[in-house]
Amino acid sequence: MLLTESKLTEVLTEGLRYHLDTRTPLYENVYRPGSESYFSTIKQARHLLNKGILTELCLEDMELLFETEVGEFGVFEGKKVPLDFPMLNENIVVTEPQTTELTQAWNTAKQNQTIVSIINDQAQKKNMEPYNVWLDIASKGKAAGGAAYTINVSAISQYLAEEDMNPDVDVSKVMPVIVEYKEEGTKKYAILTGEEVYREIQGTNTDVWVIDLTIFQEGTVSEAKYQGKEVALNKPKRGGSKAYYVYTRNPKTGKVIKVSFGSGGLKAKINNPEARRNFAARHNCPAKKDKTKAGYWSCRLPRYASLLGLKSSFGGYW
Repeated sequence: MLLTESKLTEVLTEGLRYHLDTRTPLYENVYRPGSESYFSTIKQARHLLNKGILTELCLEDMELLFETEVGEFGVFEGKKVPLDFPMLNENIVVTEPQTTELTQAWNTAKQNQTIVSIINDQAQKKNMEPYNVWLDIASKGKAAGGAAYTINVSAISQYLAEEDMNPDVDVSKVMPVIVEYKEEGTKKYAILTGEEVYREIQGTNTDVWVIDLTIFQEGTVSEAKYQGKEVALNKPKRGGSKAYYVYTRNPKTGKVIKVSFGSGGLKAKINNPEARRNFAARHNCPAKKDKTKAGYWSCRLPRYASLLGLKSSFGGYW
């Protein structure tokens, strides 16, 4: 994330200055999610991005600023409410877990020797404390194809029996944090927090948070396997059945899939503002949010120009 300070005409918030100085992504916000400082930092970043002053953001931050209205507010039933920011519904959290939940999850994870051995191995490689390694792994964003993703609860219930519910663990109403790992070659899942909530949402379409430790047993966090081959996630390439292709993780199944998209004629219009506007309108790009569909990647082609050998400095939709 870079700032063209020669064009800056306003005072940066303390939060945004911190993120720039430390090169910390916005999605790893220094402030508590939902706080006034959290929203003001994101709002100013979006403002500067739209003015062309803030550049070279990572994929997760681009999605946060382009595809959501986090940092903006509206009025609902007479009350001021934050837009695109998950709220509590009947005391059940259905968003990414915060540090308290991840700390609870770690306390349970320490009871499983297989999980502990995976974390300790990573701690030695990174020269970090095991707990800090756990927080780093558990908070990796699903958008980056990292070590955590959401999955429909109905897709995982069949793998979790009643004995997986630990009665000695705090069962406060938090979103379930589930770990995926391998033991003697068999993929397993275990609930680390939110057992009470998990029982309530079984059979629903609610997504739960899964920490994928199998990638440390099989490969690296930046890579995954597709048909037995190690591949980089969310990095479009040329070739395939169409002009381009990309490997990404299906958030519903956790599996890596290949998505082909685009045509040879796309590249000629990347730097034509009118063509971009027409393309975005014709394909309804703001509604394309599913990474498993070709439309998502076609609408975002300019973002990956450098990866594809295309010349473009435009970072939005077409």
